[in-house]
Amino acid sequence: MFGLSCFVIFFMLSNAISIFLEAYGKKSEVLIFTLGTGAMASGLYFSYGIIKNSDKYLYSCGIIGITWLVVFLILFIGLFFFNGPIKWN
Repeated sequence: MFGLSCFVIFFMLSNAISIFLEAYGKKSEVLIFTLGTGAMASGLYFSYGIIKNSDKYLYSCGIIGITWLVVFLILFIGLFFFNGPIKWN
């Protein structure tokens, strides 16, 4: 879960940079993906701190799981309700 979360952080950050550099990209999407990246990174930071200080691996996986849910809600609510329709082309 930890490695997959690192790949998700890389994907969201690269997507935010790509949209920011695009001439006609929505700048609100950059903010939404940056918030998702920050939430995912903070969840990984807290779970790594728990693993480093103790051997509560299941508790740490639970924190990463909750982080996944929170990031999904941030992206879903942000992209579909605050951003308007997504351009697929």
